[in-house]
Amino acid sequence: MDNFVWRVLPLFALLVAFVTFFYLQDSYKAQFSPFIKLPVDDDNECSLLPFRHYWISSKRILTPQGFISGSVEINEGKIVSVVEGYGKQGNSRQEEVIDYGEAVVMPGLIDV
Repeated sequence: MDNFVWRVLPLFALLVAFVTFFYLQDSYKAQFSPFIKLPVDDDNECSLLPFRHYWISSKRILTPQGFISGSVEINEGKIVSVVEGYGKQGNSRQEEVIDYGEAVVMPGLIDV
């Protein structure tokens, strides 16, 4: 019986450690652990840009018809329009324009 207790006791301690860890995960949100996925707040999107409505200009924009030179209008994180003709279309309407020059721009990717 004594041998059984010494084999079960470490397993019991390990089980208690796991239960405590997962209980504390919800309590403290485990902010510094790279192994725990935290809930994502839908209102707090990850963006390097401080504005919601802007234009992306490039000489190489990939569309379903092929490459064009022009600008892509982005509003609230969604593509609103694609305008052919390279230039700063947004400046006349006091909107932000990001010029990527020769970089390839396509949905989901900007080659910088």
